[in-house]
Amino acid sequence: VQDRSNLNVWISSERCQLAYSLLPVGERDMMIWLKTTYAKLNNFFRNFKDSTWDIIGIAMIALALILGLGFLRLTSGSIVTPLVMVIAKWLGWGSVALVAGLVWFGIRAMRIPAGESPRFNLVRILEYEGLFFSLLMVFTVLGGRSVDRAEAGKDGGMIGWGLIRLLSDLITPVGAILVTILALIISAIFVFKFEKRVYK
Repeated sequence: VQDRSNLNVWISSERCQLAYSLLPVGERDMMIWLKTTYAKLNNFFRNFKDSTWDIIGIAMIALALILGLGFLRLTSGSIVTPLVMVIAKWLGWGSVALVAGLVWFGIRAMRIPAGESPRFNLVRILEYEGLFFSLLMVFTVLGGRSVDRAEAGKDGGMIGWGLIRLLSDLITPVGAILVTILALIISAIFVFKFEKRVYK
């Protein structure tokens, strides 16, 4: 930014204008073209910077739409089909939450004022992650903790099945189910701010 500002000052300086007046006509036309092109590029990148989060938001919503159509088998392709299969295998029914999350974050990104940088709350991000992985685990429990169903892209996918399997080995299957339900309730309370509504 500083270099660009310095260049603008130099272009408008008396020394630059004097040197420009001594140039032949053909070279003057070239200088006019260069100056005009630079001004257009400068305006383009300034406008692009102001629209960065709008572009990111639109891209996220577009990706969500493509993935959603892929999961519904309404579209396919050399890139979309393998991507949808991989996501479905690892997330299972959590793929729906992924699509919804992309749409929600895309809308939030488009609402960021131009020229401002968003403030990322690490605690808030961890709360959303906790709710998401808790949902995967609940889906796995509801599906009977079947690895075959997880590999087929059902229930909580391979991630949900792996988390339940890990907890089952550590604290028994019954304990894993209780911890999963407790984790879902706690994460939902923090994500949807139920504790603030209760204490108000």
